[in-house]
Amino acid sequence: ISSYLNSNFVNKLQKKINQKNKIDQDVLAEFVDQLVNQIKIIGGQTCGSTLCVLILKNSNFKGWVINVGDSRIAKFTKNNQDSINLEFLSEAHNTSNATEVNMLLSRKGCISNNRVGGVLMLTRSIGDFLQCSNGLVHTPEITKVKFKKNQRVIIASDGIWDFVKDSE
Repeated sequence: ISSYLNSNFVNKLQKKINQKNKIDQDVLAEFVDQLVNQIKIIGGQTCGSTLCVLILKNSNFKGWVINVGDSRIAKFTKNNQDSINLEFLSEAHNTSNATEVNMLLSRKGCISNNRVGGVLMLTRSIGDFLQCSNGLVHTPEITKVKFKKNQRVIIASDGIWDFVKDSE
């Protein structure tokens, strides 16, 4: 699933934006739904992927974050005092996130051993369709963002965020 996303995401998104002649939250959500439907056709019943993307519009430092899963995006600024200001632009969609757990349970989902259906820590995924009956969804978190010239961004999976403290 991640290979499919890696190979197809940019071209398919560009076609969608050209077709709609705009980019906004609705267009991006519709695009993710279309991707999910395509993945249903090629497989993805027992496997899936996170999706964590930053889209910047031209050079005006404005754009969008799309996140599905436990990867996250953060922007940071180095302050004059050599300290760093870190701001997360997306949430981790997993069973460690109380908001996600509450939403999953409100969908009559099942969490066993801190895992959705006893299998996944993710509460949202592109794929893993067998876990949808346990409350898993593919609904993206879409956020409009703005950057300043001196800010930088980190896009990383749980392989980083689970082991490196935000302060580090």
